[in-house]
Amino acid sequence: MNLVGSRERYDVVVVLPHYYPETTGHCQSFNSLLPGLVQAGYRVAVITSNRLYANRDRRLPAREMVQGVDLYRIAMSGSREASLGSQGWSGLRFACKVLALGLSLRYRLILTITSPPFLYAGLGWLARFRKVPLVLWAMDLYPETLVETAMIRRGGWLHRLGRKLAGLGYARCAHILTLGPAMRDTLAGYRVPPERITVVHNWVPDDVVMKPEGGAAFRRELGLEDRLVVIYTGNMGWIHAFDGLLKAAVRLKTEIPRICLLMVGHGVRRRAMERLVMDQQLDNVRFLDPVPIERYADLLSMADAGLVCLGRGMGGVAVPGKVYGYLKVGMPVLILEWDPSDLSALIGEGVAGSAVRPDDVDGMVAFCRNLYGNGTTPSSAGQRNRDWYGQHSGSARGIRSFTECLGRLLP
Repeated sequence: MNLVGSRERYDVVVVLPHYYPETTGHCQSFNSLLPGLVQAGYRVAVITSNRLYANRDRRLPAREMVQGVDLYRIAMSGSREASLGSQGWSGLRFACKVLALGLSLRYRLILTITSPPFLYAGLGWLARFRKVPLVLWAMDLYPETLVETAMIRRGGWLHRLGRKLAGLGYARCAHILTLGPAMRDTLAGYRVPPERITVVHNWVPDDVVMKPEGGAAFRRELGLEDRLVVIYTGNMGWIHAFDGLLKAAVRLKTEIPRICLLMVGHGVRRRAMERLVMDQQLDNVRFLDPVPIERYADLLSMADAGLVCLGRGMGGVAVPGKVYGYLKVGMPVLILEWDPSDLSALIGEGVAGSAVRPDDVDGMVAFCRNLYGNGTTPSSAGQRNRDWYGQHSGSARGIRSFTECLGRLLP
């Protein structure tokens, strides 16, 4: 490894699979969180990959200072791993390089997330060896995600090993932040004391706001000026439930022809969905590649409602970050989920929208009919969701939660 540890002592070393200039996934929050910690007076370093998630061909510099955050980038392969075994091997290589670099740096606390799976268990050993606290932001939970997506067998040896590693990792965390009460309950099943868990809602960049002119321009580009757009943004992966949605699209094509389902993003399920749309000639379903972060607000501003999908068993395991962007710009949300989750709990907290099962085609059609029966999105629904975001989420609130946590752990 060519990286040489700095002799500077950091307050916080953050371990992430990707960081700036990456803008997807966890980077939407960490790209503002870490500069916020610097502004709060903490000396922050990041250990991360030298590859972007969406563009593996681009190789980033090994060392860089960005907004006061010192970056240490680990050399990783530019190829995208397809199988579970190759992903596991890549994650193990990343973990070994992280631990080696972590031994050479000087710091007072380690902060990480739950991806790659079980890296935090190794970091728990490192934290214990270096006699520093470990803080985990649990954005998704493993091995539960692997089990519910049928990547490993429930009750099999990989499942049992995963639970053992997860339990060891959680036990070594000084504090765990998670995205909602359902995820908190899952962690409680690992006997994590409730006083060591804090719920912190995710957030999107501050400049993601409703931009009517930008949204109108985006509509013109796509030829959707006269359509009512229900948008899905992000990964189209195994944890998401789309089959019933396409059945609903068949009915919407004739019952509410103005509705257009706009699917924005990549993922392992996109190609199969595109084939089904072509076979059934569903001209009310469109696919779009991810847009640059500079146009993300325009993309959301063009839509009339936001769509979130969760697969079976994912209720207390993950909270898709896309929902926070929908709420911030004031979109009603349609939540497709099999099990009660932190997503459906939002409806009970006053968020405008509906939560239905992924096979409830009638419920999906009713959502569209109720919201768009008069041809427009009710302004009260948008304001309710913007109010919820302002009261429960946002970068300022998130940074404050982290600084309070660090203040308790760092003397």
